[in-house]
Amino acid sequence: MREVEHAFANKLRAERDSAGHHIYFYLNHEGSQYTVGKLSHSWKGDLNDTQVMMLASRLHLRKREFERFVDCDLEAREVLGLWWRRRNLA
Repeated sequence: MREVEHAFANKLRAERDSAGHHIYFYLNHEGSQYTVGKLSHSWKGDLNDTQVMMLASRLHLRKREFERFVDCDLEAREVLGLWWRRRNLA
């Protein structure tokens, strides 16, 4: 899970908010703020497929794209481009 938090905070420069029951990551883009990640404080260790899919869907990514993003095989600018395009098509 640390790799996921690192990807959101350091790669996307998303703001981390862990004050409540969950950890949220907010992305400021073109004057608006978007929730791009939500983690439970209770999640420990590796995330299962369902958790990965939930996180990927917030960024409008496919599971494999999200895994590549966390593994540093997909750059933040590519992720933001996919997120923006797919978000606007929805």
